[in-house]
Amino acid sequence: MEETHKIEKHEIIDLASEYLVLCRRWRGTGARLSEPEVERLLELRRALESLLGAGPPRGVHYTLRKGLRVPLVLEVRFRSGVEVYDGRLVEIAEEGVFIATSETAPPGTRIRVELINCDEVLEGDVVRIRGPHDPSGPPGIAIHLKNLTPTQGSLMLDLVEGALSVRLGGDCGSPDQRDG
Repeated sequence: MEETHKIEKHEIIDLASEYLVLCRRWRGTGARLSEPEVERLLELRRALESLLGAGPPRGVHYTLRKGLRVPLVLEVRFRSGVEVYDGRLVEIAEEGVFIATSETAPPGTRIRVELINCDEVLEGDVVRIRGPHDPSGPPGIAIHLKNLTPTQGSLMLDLVEGALSVRLGGDCGSPDQRDG
């Protein structure tokens, strides 16, 4: 009989911390990761998404996305052309967001997203629409963020890290940050 290992909370926090260290080095400094490091980053992302219940939508292959998707609820205002809409950001990744909304725009549409509590405006393109009858989650739009400034990139990593910490009930910073 096969024995299953129940993953402990501290093990999940360690996975998240390892992911964030690699991710900050890669995205934060632009450093090139070695092939084994990239493979480890993707392995960690898949494991964390599975544990958090935030994997990609059905039919989307993991290699299409680079960032860890984490559940997070944040009020946003978004603009498509001159139209302005309110919505709720419900998932976040380092370079993307999913906004739950009944207002949609076709894939390829440029969207400006205002993170209301962060006083920041991000730009990106709609990459996917989830309709009202899709069982994978609320209706809305997935946006791939473009041309993030270093400050915006750091903010996105901070939001992912904060969402992980809240979701896991622990500090997911690097070991140096946790010990300091």
